[in-house]
Amino acid sequence: MIKIFIPEKIDLEELERKIEPKEFIKPYKKDKLAYLLHLFNHIPSCNKRYVCSNRFVPLNAEILQDSISNYKQYLDMLVKYGYAECDNSYIKGEKSRWYRLKSDYAVGIKPYSITDWTFCRNLELIFDKLQKGSKNKYPNLKKWLNEKLEMNMEAADNFITQDYMIKTMYPELREHKREGFKDPITQFNAACSHMEKYAEKNFNHFIVDTSGLRFHSLLTNTRKALRNALTYDGKEITSLDIRNSQPYFSRLLFNKSFWEYASTNKRYIKLYNQIIYNNHYTDSPIMLQTIPESLAALDVQRYMDLVVSGDFYEEFEKEYIKEYGVPHFSRAELKAEMFLVLFSDNRFIGQHNTKGKDLFKKLFPNVYAVFKMIKKGDKTLLPLLLQRIESDIILNDICAVMAEKHPSVPVFTIHDSVATTSENIPVLKTVMEERLKLRMGIAPKLKAETWCISNLHKELEELKARIPMAA
Repeated sequence: MIKIFIPEKIDLEELERKIEPKEFIKPYKKDKLAYLLHLFNHIPSCNKRYVCSNRFVPLNAEILQDSISNYKQYLDMLVKYGYAECDNSYIKGEKSRWYRLKSDYAVGIKPYSITDWTFCRNLELIFDKLQKGSKNKYPNLKKWLNEKLEMNMEAADNFITQDYMIKTMYPELREHKREGFKDPITQFNAACSHMEKYAEKNFNHFIVDTSGLRFHSLLTNTRKALRNALTYDGKEITSLDIRNSQPYFSRLLFNKSFWEYASTNKRYIKLYNQIIYNNHYTDSPIMLQTIPESLAALDVQRYMDLVVSGDFYEEFEKEYIKEYGVPHFSRAELKAEMFLVLFSDNRFIGQHNTKGKDLFKKLFPNVYAVFKMIKKGDKTLLPLLLQRIESDIILNDICAVMAEKHPSVPVFTIHDSVATTSENIPVLKTVMEERLKLRMGIAPKLKAETWCISNLHKELEELKARIPMAA
């Protein structure tokens, strides 16, 4: 038996009586229909990039074919009878069709048990395939995701309910990312799914992705605000965040020894060779010679100092206001501007919505030139390099040292952030500073954030304070 979550407002028995799916889906199985309905909310609960997709999710034909060979008949039925809708956009080898539930059925989830033995076995094989290469990795982290990690359900439920109601009533209060606005329904459903898993102590699914080699778990998927409802063994948890982490890790890209290491190390060699190829270097040392030349530039030195101080975003905001006269920037908006620098195509510049990228190029021309060289021909190479640097140092160095020298100290990771019980923060802070200094040449500023219920209350109060006054 496999437990899943289907839309709360869809009664499968009533659906079967109403449209008799057996008449045009052959063979028809209720468990398979339930699983497809489960995916509408499961996919964004495991991948935050879909929280901004207006509830549309990609349903990958290759993966579905392994478990439900006639999946298209089920989806066509859901669309035909008004339960779901499709974007009708498909590009072979590039883009799957995206689907979403109609608004009448979108809010809320409820448990459903798949009991068909053969289907259960097929799903288990698929789960094993998805986790291939991850099962034996990081047992030192997996062991702390256990029954002692508890969520205050009353506080969590109060937060997600009020947050959903306010943002649904006032769409202008939705959170914004570079991909668009976060959808309140998607956030609510994902939170409900995560809360159920914490309640049942279901921490079994772990993935190390094949792109940035990051470690993903229920904790990393959990909405940041909701982590304030968590405790471990009844004790408060505190995280140590690396301030302006992506710019900080980019310091390594100006280190010639890093590139020499990357040219032979299996973690980086494919990315390294792609960069060499895209820049038409016939001899890789030619590229390596540009690194120390860039390092001597004053703008590079200023950049290196700012990202270590932890004040990069604050200083960039000052320069932005000086250049464009914009009175105020939130830290999230500043990060979005920096993401354009790091993640967008080299051709995406000099336009009305690239002011931050244009300014970065003006302030740090030699830094920009190195980033541009890395992204030439493939904009994903720079973020992948930075993610692999981050995951290597956090997972393979800091967490490994904690497991070896302090085996009784619980350790949790959320990508570039490491957490433990508040009483153990001094130990964790010492290890992080020592290892980051060794690997990066200089330690960054670390920001401690304690997870507590009062933070949930504070976030709700700040959200309510932004509700527009009636005219």
